[in-house]
Amino acid sequence: MKFLITVHDFRSVNGYTLAPRQVALGLKAKKHQVRFLCLHKPKTFFQGELPLEFFEVKPQNFIDNKKVKGYAPDVIITNGNSIVDIMALEYATSNKKFAISFVHSRYEKIIEQRYLPWGKYWPKKFINSLASALLGQFQSADIVIALSPEMQDYLKQHFPAEKLKVVGNGINLEQFPFKERRPQIDGYINLLYVANIEKRKNQIFLIEMMRFLPKNYILHLVGNKEEFAYYYKFKEVLDSYLKTANNIIYYGKVNHNNISKIYDMAHIFVDSSLMEAQSVVLLEAIASGIPIIRINNENTLGVTEHKKTAIHVNEPVTPAEFASKTKKLAQNSQLYKAISNEQRKVRSGFSREKVTADLVKIIDKSVKKKMCK
Repeated sequence: MKFLITVHDFRSVNGYTLAPRQVALGLKAKKHQVRFLCLHKPKTFFQGELPLEFFEVKPQNFIDNKKVKGYAPDVIITNGNSIVDIMALEYATSNKKFAISFVHSRYEKIIEQRYLPWGKYWPKKFINSLASALLGQFQSADIVIALSPEMQDYLKQHFPAEKLKVVGNGINLEQFPFKERRPQIDGYINLLYVANIEKRKNQIFLIEMMRFLPKNYILHLVGNKEEFAYYYKFKEVLDSYLKTANNIIYYGKVNHNNISKIYDMAHIFVDSSLMEAQSVVLLEAIASGIPIIRINNENTLGVTEHKKTAIHVNEPVTPAEFASKTKKLAQNSQLYKAISNEQRKVRSGFSREKVTADLVKIIDKSVKKKMCK
């Protein structure tokens, strides 16, 4: 089969851009053809990717994209609401092609936190209406994919149950080999968080947390500036902290091909995010065998299980409370080892090969069902 996958902008490195690339590599391994429709190509390519597989959309071909027509895909996979997603779904509808739309986030929270100034003060009715309008774009898709059962429950208010399927994100497990770890209480304990710097990722919370931990706890932060206002506040708080301490290391943007080296030295993955559907970095941490501690609320449900693959700390939580839970995890060798062992058991379920197989199975079954109507 020929697949066309949409991604708005590959210059950003996050779950929205990484997960579709893993799907593509998995499909190619099964001898399918794959092309991407995007506004901007990646600056660096993964092993197995070719630059010619990325169709960049320019203003002059918003309406009539000859590359897409010449490629003639059998299956369209969209990942958002940008111009490339609109173009791809329009192509699928006009040419009676099979279309799948992945939903990566709870739209109400994304709108509130990223797209509306002072979002929490806007009327809920307006935010809900805007979310419904954006999700309505996917009504023309044959299948709507939720990344987790929790996301599927959320989407049931917008789509009929028979249209919804669950397919999680997948990663390259070979890039993140499992490693047994043991924090040395008298030595350095490396804490890691990988996420672009933005409000919903909540990195300032982690800086404040470090004020309540001994100086042998080292916080490693990886991530590019995503939201400028929050990034400058983050830098201000970080620079202030580093005037009196040196146990936070901020790497900035790291090439994803090199990120496993930083995972390799970590003892605990500290996740301060306030909203996730199925975080790719959590999958990478599980695959690597790094016990996780994370903020838990209705918008972060999924991927991990409390006291099995992670420690969940329920909101509301203060930096001091999160620091105390982190310290207890580092000092409780029995719990630490149990979480790591459970991660070893479940890691294979997050392979891109499994995700690809699940997706193709859904497509085959749905296409046959559609043909029988």
